[in-house]
Amino acid sequence: CINLTLEKTVDKRVAEIGETVTYRYDVINTGKLPLKNLTLSDDRLGDIKLQDSSILPGQITSATASYTIREDDWPTVVNTAIARGWSDFGQEANDTDSASFDILRIEFNKTANRSMACPGEGIRYRYDIRNLGNVTVKNLTINDSKIGSITPDQTVLQAGEATSAEGMYPVNYTDYPAVVNEAKLYFEDPDGRIRNVTDNASVTIDENCINLTLEKTVDKRVAEI
Repeated sequence: CINLTLEKTVDKRVAEIGETVTYRYDVINTGKLPLKNLTLSDDRLGDIKLQDSSILPGQITSATASYTIREDDWPTVVNTAIARGWSDFGQEANDTDSASFDILRIEFNKTANRSMACPGEGIRYRYDIRNLGNVTVKNLTINDSKIGSITPDQTVLQAGEATSAEGMYPVNYTDYPAVVNEAKLYFEDPDGRIRNVTDNASVTIDENCINLTLEKTVDKRVAEI
């Protein structure tokens, strides 16, 4: 009796486009005869070399392979591998296993209520957040380089949900010639990792509001050579 079992796993349940995931493949001889000429093939990664080409009953051989997520993989990556082995009598044993993970896509947009402002006026910012992926993210918080910490209306977003937040910044003379600030949205993915996305907004300081006066004085009215 010949038999083998393939167990395929991936190191992340969720990942972002451009990120790399690592697959692990364990091939187990679950039969009663030795297996030789072992092969492993993945439908996305092609042929993968195992640590051993032959295993005795009860033994395991393994392999790892990496995959970088592409734009066209969204929203979910599912791929299947097949392992094969042969007995000394030419009998084939094979098994397949699949692994999957979801691709995160959080849309974060920051906008200002005006394109130009004067010192003493306020700029109101709006932060729009949308979960375009298939998984729930939580513990959402925004950090703005000018305003500080901002809490969105919802701090947990399920797939397809959206939320927003607002913040106010009073313009100072020292902001001239423009108020440029960065906002970062932090959130926790289903694997417990803290991730972030960034957006910026720029508001020009109106030059007509900037009045510059020069006053020059001297400490003496008369002096000697």
